Amino acid sequence: MNIFVAEVLIKFPKTARFCKVAIEDNHRVEAVHLADFKWRKSEEARLEEERKKAEEEAKAAAEEGGEG
Repeated sequence: MNIFVAEVLIKFPKTARFCKVAIEDNHRVEAVHLADFKWRKSEEARLEEERKKAEEEAKAAAEEGGEG
């Protein structure tokens, strides 16, 4: 339930009550940590994608330079 409440608080941080549960500071802290975790995971994926793209471009440039 805490993760679900944290998911809701990420989208609607001013929520005071959700599913008959009063939102307390510990719920808000969990929401902050969950948002940070999700952001870090998305950043890792984005950086990995950029790294692969740069490697492909470098490989293509090396092949192009080697042929000419």
